Amino acid sequence: MANFAEIRSDNNEVLRIVVISNEDVNANGGELSTGAETFVANLIPKDPVLAREFGGTENYPETYWKQCSYNANFRGRFPIPGDLYNSSEDKFKKPQPYSSWVPNDKSTSPMYDYADWMPPQGWFSHKDQLTYTENVNGEDVKFVWAKEWNEERGLWTGTKADSISDNNNYIFDYTSMSWVLDN
Repeated sequence: MANFAEIRSDNNEVLRIVVISNEDVNANGGELSTGAETFVANLIPKDPVLAREFGGTENYPETYWKQCSYNANFRGRFPIPGDLYNSSEDKFKKPQPYSSWVPNDKSTSPMYDYADWMPPQGWFSHKDQLTYTENVNGEDVKFVWAKEWNEERGLWTGTKADSISDNNNYIFDYTSMSWVLDN
């Protein structure tokens, strides 16, 4: 089975994904062909649910179709509605999550090679910065930081979400490359 994304022409936003038989794709130009894209555009009608969201079929945006890979074998990632198609890179990407985040060139952060965007300071440099250890019943147990990006402050904030005794707020300090108390 082959997957195709319907994409808005005005902003390159993915609206939906449909599945087409490999036989139909092969009979209409083959994988990644404009012939297969045209076939899908002519075969698949406007989505009635989306048409209602747009205020009727007369307001349905102009769209085009691109084949996508469920296994991310081509065009970057398997898209979901709301993702974007970048025609110059021929890739599907997540929308920019925060205005300060920059495209991830994936060369400096192999541990985060799945991420399309990265914070201005970069990602954590080591997996140990994503977890903390706490003694539970005499045994050291690793827990994951509950973290989120604070765009206003331009930094990561976190808590020890599963901690039994520590309810403090922390920030990630890129100088020491560690979590420190947020004063």
